[in-house]
Amino acid sequence: NSSQNFLDLYTPPEGVPVLSPTIVLVHGGSYYSGSKTDLGTMAQSLADRGYPTISMDYMLVVDDGPSYPQPIRDVKNVIRWIRTAGATQYQLPGQIVLVGESAGSTIAATAATANNSPVFETLPVPPGGYAVDGLVGMWGRYDLVWNASLWVPKTVIHYLGLTIYAPTGPQVYAEASAITYVSRCSPPTRLRAAAADPLASVRD
Repeated sequence: NSSQNFLDLYTPPEGVPVLSPTIVLVHGGSYYSGSKTDLGTMAQSLADRGYPTISMDYMLVVDDGPSYPQPIRDVKNVIRWIRTAGATQYQLPGQIVLVGESAGSTIAATAATANNSPVFETLPVPPGGYAVDGLVGMWGRYDLVWNASLWVPKTVIHYLGLTIYAPTGPQVYAEASAITYVSRCSPPTRLRAAAADPLASVRD
């Protein structure tokens, strides 16, 4: 378990298997809380099964100041680290699967689908680019514009820094939504939802 600033790397005890992807875990916490340690047990379990796994931190909302778009940039920067320093120092595979839960799922899904975005990709393009090879989302929100037309919690408003009714609201809500970028080039995706979840229902 090696600490790299705002990420923890869990490596398989027998070394990195050939053709294994690198898995990146993005924690939940309503954009306000949570940390890379929250998914430490999951990360260790995946590493024990032969998958090099990263559990990462990202910028949180502080004093109701918006964190968007930095959390998505943070995920992109971890992708870049894997394909540069991670590849040379730890032999991490360049094939990457993002796994997010709750708020982390919303963030990871946008990072996985919004490719070649000057808003989110602010550092030089790494070898292999920023595109990922798979996405697993657990109880996230993927269409914030449609979601806001029904009901949107204050946590999302504070994450983005404005309501949908602000002059630039529809633009920002769309920009932060994975559904805006989905195309036939998007990575293979599995989304999980809980039918009785009162915060992010199946319809969200």
